[in-house]
Amino acid sequence: AAGTYTATLRVDDGHGHSSTATVTVVVTENTPPTVSITSPADASKYRDGQAIPLSASATDAQDVTLPASAYSWRVILHHGSHIHDLTTATGPSASFTTLADHDADSYYEIVLTVTDSGGLTTTRTVTIQPETVSLTLASSPSGATVSFGGTGFTAPTTVTTAIGYQATVSAVSSFVSGGQTY
Repeated sequence: AAGTYTATLRVDDGHGHSSTATVTVVVTENTPPTVSITSPADASKYRDGQAIPLSASATDAQDVTLPASAYSWRVILHHGSHIHDLTTATGPSASFTTLADHDADSYYEIVLTVTDSGGLTTTRTVTIQPETVSLTLASSPSGATVSFGGTGFTAPTTVTTAIGYQATVSAVSSFVSGGQTY
């Protein structure tokens, strides 16, 4: 608890000799900062290749104003079953650009930690999900082998993909359907 305390240590050698030392300890109350991520909103959508603004506000009972250095951002790309540390930033506002080479199986985790002058921290996290669209790959006649983003399919097929995803699309140079070569 906050207050001024005196700690006393007394040592006795067991032969009638002793010594005492005291120290004054002043405890000030410190509470962690109150933090809010104001942008982006949790569970909001993004498009691949889009700049994402980051902004936050924080208050602290002990610090009248928290400096920009008190704010520490970390952006993590979750892709399939693994993660990539994408970037870090400092300050109440920053930005990053989503990658255009990761499809709908990815999302971003944005972590903000604010540290007050007493060393106490508060961390807030939001995630943003890709905005998606259905894409149909077809051939005439149907049955051609096509590839989208490195995965092969037999046309026609419909895939869900992130808007802005820059994927390679290809098809075989020829295929047989109904006994005829196309």
